[in-house]
Amino acid sequence: MRKWLNNLGFFIIMTVLLFIVDGTFLLNNFELGDFGERMLRTKLFTEWYNVYDNQLFNVVSFIALLQLLITGLYVFSSKLWSKK
Repeated sequence: MRKWLNNLGFFIIMTVLLFIVDGTFLLNNFELGDFGERMLRTKLFTEWYNVYDNQLFNVVSFIALLQLLITGLYVFSSKLWSKK
């Protein structure tokens, strides 16, 4: 349970920091290459999960959200099916 709460805290802090930095002069121009550019142009990041103006922030926060959900499912399922 503690591992999931640590991940939740990290996700909240990261989200707040990305909201603060998004749309400011603090952004760098990142070169993502062909694969990264194709990934950013997918429907997932252009229509469904478009929280930030910066597309790279959308990818980073989406990966963090997936990690949070996977950890949460693992922790809670291990609590449900533990033999104690």
